[in-house]
Amino acid sequence: MNDCLLSIIIPLYNAEETIKRCVDSVVQQDMPNYEVLLVNDGSTDASGQICDEYAAKDSCFKVFHQPNNGVSAARNIGLDNARGNYVMFIDSDDYIEDGVLSTFPLQGDIVFFEAKKLLKDKSTKILYELEDALTPDIKYRRNFIKKYINTEAIRVSWGKFFRRSIIKDIRFNVGQIMGEDT
Repeated sequence: MNDCLLSIIIPLYNAEETIKRCVDSVVQQDMPNYEVLLVNDGSTDASGQICDEYAAKDSCFKVFHQPNNGVSAARNIGLDNARGNYVMFIDSDDYIEDGVLSTFPLQGDIVFFEAKKLLKDKSTKILYELEDALTPDIKYRRNFIKKYINTEAIRVSWGKFFRRSIIKDIRFNVGQIMGEDT
């Protein structure tokens, strides 16, 4: 039986300036039974070494080093090696606020959580409200999808959990540069 509840996939390329904040934000969560798959996509800076240091300290970290093939290939390596019942993607320049992962019941095929975008002026923009994402009412969930279908909330891979069994054969399009996680 699989005891890993959540696989967190973090692709990275030359992210030595941001990867520690990203990974530390995961470590600070109160979430049992998770793994973190760090996929180093041919970084030429210290990113790969930083990932190896995390893996040396904690067995929940798995590090994969590949030649630079792009973020889609890196995410696919993560998917190929994920063991969790759910999968979550975090970009290496993003982070999770304290306590976020412990507040979500992992049930359903896709679980959205509130996401904020940091703007150039350092202010934040909420992409969608947490209440919108967590409602148990099916009619309201349909309205949520209609409301956000043409926004980043739906199109991007981050900001949600996916039940691994529903995406087991889906992979990102390697070679696509723009909108690769749509």
